[in-house]
Amino acid sequence: MAIMKYMNRSKDMDMMKKSYKEYQTKPAITIRQRLFNKDAIKPLIIGFVLTLGRQFCGMNSFNFYLNQVFEGVGFENPSLGGILFGFVNVGGLFIGMMFIDRLGRRAMLILGQLGIILMLCLYTILQYFKEHSIAPTNVTSILSLLVICAYPFFYQNSLGAIPFFVIGELSTDAVRPVVSSISIALTWFGAVIVSFVTPVFMNTLKEWAWTPWIGCTLLVLFFTIFFIPETKGKSMDVVTEETKDQVHVKGAKVVDVIEEPPKVVIDITALEKPVEEEEKPVEEEISQLPTDLKTTLENIIV
Repeated sequence: MAIMKYMNRSKDMDMMKKSYKEYQTKPAITIRQRLFNKDAIKPLIIGFVLTLGRQFCGMNSFNFYLNQVFEGVGFENPSLGGILFGFVNVGGLFIGMMFIDRLGRRAMLILGQLGIILMLCLYTILQYFKEHSIAPTNVTSILSLLVICAYPFFYQNSLGAIPFFVIGELSTDAVRPVVSSISIALTWFGAVIVSFVTPVFMNTLKEWAWTPWIGCTLLVLFFTIFFIPETKGKSMDVVTEETKDQVHVKGAKVVDVIEEPPKVVIDITALEKPVEEEEKPVEEEISQLPTDLKTTLENIIV
């Protein structure tokens, strides 16, 4: 809760509540309509590229084969290197949480990917110097350790967590469940591929083993610059309008329900003046009185 208050997420929560209320008024949409609707293609493509990009940038190659990497650069204590790597990994995530709303999703994606490419290039150069004895082994080992430990900082502040923000904010209510499900599936699919191809790269490409990840990250960087919009501080309606990703399902309508004011029924008969009874003649009333009283009244009237 302290982190949420620090990041001032109350505005985003209000937007989510408003979006959820609007979603409840919309008609049910099938998975087929969500997945194959032409207006949902853009968020699906962006989710596809970012999800695979976060796998093919080299992070899981370090995660899965970190001990072999540290041994390859000549570091004598791979376990200590793994601790430093994990510490920077977690610390970079918390730092990214502080700046994601200040700099914006798109800016952090671009800056982080530039840092990833720089670290991978430096690591490749240092490996080349080590293999060809261009620089002392002690120097290349220390510098390689620093580069490897700095790498997760840039990863966590770009392709590590931000793709999930962008995918969720860019997708409309109708396609968000499908896009999120596909993104998670692609994450595991990409991790499996990386786990198989990394040993092949390390055995065949040697010091150039990380160049394929450099190329993949460059492609994702160009895609980010030209195709991914900024979603920071924008409501779903604004993002949808800017990206023109409104999902229109054939035959579906959203009808505004306007409650009619209650009808007031007025009983007109109650307002009419009651009909007065006809007054009876005095003679008729007197005739109904007792005999003694009737005689007295008749004498008075006469």
